[in-house]
Amino acid sequence: MGLIALLAACRETDDDVPRLCAAMPVGGRTLLEYQAYVARGAGADGFVVYAERATPELRHMIERLVHAGFRIKLAQSVLEMIDHIHPTDRLLMIADGVVASADIVERTIACPDEAIATIADIPANIAFERLDGKARWAGLAVLEGGRVAAIRSMPEDWDVQSTLLRSAVQIGTAQLPIDDMIAPAGDSVLDQVEDLEALADVDQRLLHRHRFEPGKGDWVERHLFGPLGRLVGPVLFRYGIAGTWLELGAIVFHLLAIGLFLQSRPILGLLLLLVAGPLHALGQMLGAIRGERSPIFQQAAATRAVLDVGVILALAWGLFAAGAGWGQLVLAAWVVQHGLYLIFIAPPAGSQTGWRAIWQPGGDIMTWAMIPFAFLGQWAWVLGLLAVWLTLVFADRMWRAPRQK
Repeated sequence: MGLIALLAACRETDDDVPRLCAAMPVGGRTLLEYQAYVARGAGADGFVVYAERATPELRHMIERLVHAGFRIKLAQSVLEMIDHIHPTDRLLMIADGVVASADIVERTIACPDEAIATIADIPANIAFERLDGKARWAGLAVLEGGRVAAIRSMPEDWDVQSTLLRSAVQIGTAQLPIDDMIAPAGDSVLDQVEDLEALADVDQRLLHRHRFEPGKGDWVERHLFGPLGRLVGPVLFRYGIAGTWLELGAIVFHLLAIGLFLQSRPILGLLLLLVAGPLHALGQMLGAIRGERSPIFQQAAATRAVLDVGVILALAWGLFAAGAGWGQLVLAAWVVQHGLYLIFIAPPAGSQTGWRAIWQPGGDIMTWAMIPFAFLGQWAWVLGLLAVWLTLVFADRMWRAPRQK
């Protein structure tokens, strides 16, 4: 039994012109590709695209997904859908023109039985299909694969997507309200788009949704690079720049900075680190939205930690070689030990507030802490400050750790 994502595309309209919402741009890809990548990230291992009329543009989108490793089929009738969907499969149905952030898709899939994601029937949700007097369909549903075969006798002019939905409603399939996840209660993204104008701010809201969460990054990551991503992210999406390339750029700048620190040229090394930080942050934001799976992107966090350790050790060696004394090497060992422990072994239990939200261990805040010492020319004090900082955070974590009974 697998999870099959059913994506609707290219439906006929009243004037007999196919409407290809699937081709509209979202997150640097077409909407159809965005839906497929989000579904794959949530666990879908097979994909069926239903289109009453397969345009060349739609076929090109499917070819790109095939080349990207998707197991995807095109169906132009219910009989073709039956060939691609086994009755024992779980079917994730995503409506035509729906943009949903990954967390909404994951919450829908998490339901063990059939479920229809719903939102309240209010004027703000008028673009979504009404289910009853209180709820509208949020464009997502998890159904049994056998439900497709149950509608094989439907008239040819009926809409397959709506028929599947109605057949599930008629047997009393459970509704899954998700109003708590979208505005104003939450910040997840859910839209039903019909034209390009409706997509004007979707990329901005997706970038806002993927900002650094409280407790998940240091102050610089969340309060400087987050807004930067929302500012330049749509431009990067427009030109199709992948997060992987930005991550690769950040790695290169990190490596060059390590080389400069080893050569006792810390100011140039610091400048390169100041460039690497936002590249890493932007790469994470874009790659998460685009559902990238390259090894560089998936291992970015671990790679960043290793490179930050390299920066500390290289800085210590460069200062030692310049005559600052062996104490720099001892401080570097202290900083590395406590930093790795706090990041990988004893991370914060929940969202941090106050000073804890500002001074969480992280490579970017370490970089920005170096700036005043660079202006004053007091590089020998950098590792001492980092050692004191991490020791205080370590003591705070130990004090707040739950006591074993």
